Amino acid sequence: MISDLKIINIRVEKSNFELNTNYSQTVEKESDLDFNVGVLVNQNNESQGIIRIGCDVNTENPAESPFSMEVTMLGEFQAEGKPFKDYVINAISILFPYLRTHINTLTSISGEDPIIIPALNIYELLKKSDSSSSEQNNS
Repeated sequence: MISDLKIINIRVEKSNFELNTNYSQTVEKESDLDFNVGVLVNQNNESQGIIRIGCDVNTENPAESPFSMEVTMLGEFQAEGKPFKDYVINAISILFPYLRTHINTLTSISGEDPIIIPALNIYELLKKSDSSSSEQNNS
């Protein structure tokens, strides 16, 4: 069965990787991950929307980590037959693997141990980001 949710465009809005050249610890520590999600619904066409999902890695204490990274992905979607807000969870679920892959690839080619982001509970992520009340967009 083909979904009523169509991907219009997926792109990287922000990708920043900074190596900490002063980091000298030999004990490997787990990376700190902080996720955020934004939902924008087109005010002029409620079947269109944008999901913005971001992940900050080791940004709380970058001096205590081998690197820090900030990545934000944007996904533009079009829903058929229902408002986009009815497909927000699906849209985030579609966009999340792109974020995971980008972070994994970037850390892999940096010379650092690659980060493999575990599966996330999208409902909890939305609650944490206070995105359940969608923003409106006039585009």
